[in-house]
Amino acid sequence: MFNSCYHVVGTCNGLVCLVDDLGCHGYNLIIWNPCIRKFVTLPEPPAVLSGGCEVSLGFGYDAVGNDYKVVRLVTLSDQCQNFHEWPTLFQVYSLVTGSWSRLRSVLLPCQVFGCQSQAFVNGALHWCAICWTNDAFNYFVLAFDLGSELFREIMFPKSLKWDPSLALRTSVSRDGKSIAVFTDWRKSHTDYFLDIWVMKEYGMEKSWTKMMVLSAEVPQRNLPKALCFRKIGELLVLEDSYELLSLDLVSRKFKRLGVYGGQYCSVDSYEESLVLLDSNYDVSY
Repeated sequence: MFNSCYHVVGTCNGLVCLVDDLGCHGYNLIIWNPCIRKFVTLPEPPAVLSGGCEVSLGFGYDAVGNDYKVVRLVTLSDQCQNFHEWPTLFQVYSLVTGSWSRLRSVLLPCQVFGCQSQAFVNGALHWCAICWTNDAFNYFVLAFDLGSELFREIMFPKSLKWDPSLALRTSVSRDGKSIAVFTDWRKSHTDYFLDIWVMKEYGMEKSWTKMMVLSAEVPQRNLPKALCFRKIGELLVLEDSYELLSLDLVSRKFKRLGVYGGQYCSVDSYEESLVLLDSNYDVSY
């Protein structure tokens, strides 16, 4: 095991996908159903013959094949190349077959950084990505349809430009039918900004709407890290002290929830299910 604890890749229909080396090689994965106390240990994916790589993961449900899948994006790194020239490969684990597919190339030339959060909505996984086009860096959402196993790109607003200090995270929108993106960036050593973008209509790039801009001008203090929307429309955020807060987007007031997490805190929706009850690959504990 790479780390002393597992980190959450994602949750779906009562299942939780966990990995013990988030952002590294993504070899040790399990799919766990806490309700029935059973889990599946995934076989180690085929090795990538390269000196270095960054791995991003996603987990969701394929309604077409009635299957749960883990997607592993592997970006090969080479110190002799600029990062936008690094090739990205992917492979898919199927719970039905209990095996990984062969490594395939992502047709879209892009970079997905390790530890990126994923968002599963409308049968597809989504990550924030960056590409080099027209002599400039451009951000977009890399989407992977679990049924067809095809990639597509959803471009960001043109006003969102490359900045070395920019960090992005994807989430499901508050109505659960589209995606949201949180961007935090630093204007100076004392000025921090958190922008909240929501795609009002899924797949319609013209529907990107900036919901809010938060700023902080306190030296040596960062803004809370945006995690995800709550069903009541508020935004869950994590403070530097690892305390979970709820942000009202209208009043812009924070509410303390009395919950403390850690550096790798993860928040997602969860509902109990009996998935894995009849699986031949599960382990009880």
